[in-house]
Amino acid sequence: MNVIAEVDGEDQENVKISWKVPTDDISCSSGVTMLTIFYASINMETLHEGKFTITDPSNTSLTLTDLKPEGNYSIQMTLATSGGESSSSDEIYYYIPRLPEYQAAPTVIHVSSDSLTVNWPPWDGVIGTPPVVEFRLFTKESESEDWPSTFITVNASDDQEMYSVMMTPFEPDTEYDFRVTAVREGPNGDGTPGPVLIRTKTYCRDPGITPTNAETSIAGDQQELINVTWT
Repeated sequence: MNVIAEVDGEDQENVKISWKVPTDDISCSSGVTMLTIFYASINMETLHEGKFTITDPSNTSLTLTDLKPEGNYSIQMTLATSGGESSSSDEIYYYIPRLPEYQAAPTVIHVSSDSLTVNWPPWDGVIGTPPVVEFRLFTKESESEDWPSTFITVNASDDQEMYSVMMTPFEPDTEYDFRVTAVREGPNGDGTPGPVLIRTKTYCRDPGITPTNAETSIAGDQQELINVTWT
């Protein structure tokens, strides 16, 4: 019996188990009445094990949930027919990654009336399973409560000491919040967002007026003052 484990669900801590039940060459029927999936951790101090029973033999997959992050699991299956239960399938092994937690708040290094340049350091590697393959930079107006689903993606690099993005266009004289998420390889690999940089304000709009006819003159009883005039 062929058994395959692959990532499934909203995060990488759910694992989809799929299988193919052998059939009789003549009747094309498997004769299977029940299947059982067994799983057990093999690298944790406290054993985490369990089983699922499938009573509908037409099912060919099941998603295992509530597995422990950073656990390495052994998975096997048995099937039952009217003649009894089969021996176990060959073991397969699956490691449950821990999604990365980003620990640093971004910083702003340049401000204008319609743009902000945002910096952030690499993932520190303390919490989560590498590798991290990209970062997602989220922004919103500070007055808004909800973070948008859109973001800027920046590829991660092992030799990068700092990441930087100039974001534009923004509204003048407006406050913005920023946060970064680290993403590990594979589907649904985005981890917990990092701390928020709050209330970074853009400058007021440039009035678009250039002074002309600027002139200077000396003033004061002791000529200690300089007058500047312009139109």
